Amino acid sequence: MNQLKSLFTAPLTCPGESTIERGGTFNWTSTPADAMMTAPCPGDSRARPSRATRKCLADGTWSDKIDHSLCASQKILAIVNKVGHFTGKELRDKSNSDFTKSLQFKHYG
Repeated sequence: MNQLKSLFTAPLTCPGESTIERGGTFNWTSTPADAMMTAPCPGDSRARPSRATRKCLADGTWSDKIDHSLCASQKILAIVNKVGHFTGKELRDKSNSDFTKSLQFKHYG
């Protein structure tokens, strides 16, 4: 009887949802139960953005724990986006320019 019942029971899934974490919105799509899902990190506009991960639990509910460890800070992303369109040669050629000096790291409290 259980085998017949399982044929007609939809598999468990976590519903799609958005969460606001670390100053941005993560969009989680519907995910099968007991699977990991990834979502782009907020503010990362690179062609291959870093991603956060979250577990869809076996009972079809989302874990409260979100792993943001691969998400860069907004300050780092601003520097990456500012420099991103330059090639290595262009940066070497500009090594003494005002542009390069403006990229020097400063301590932010």
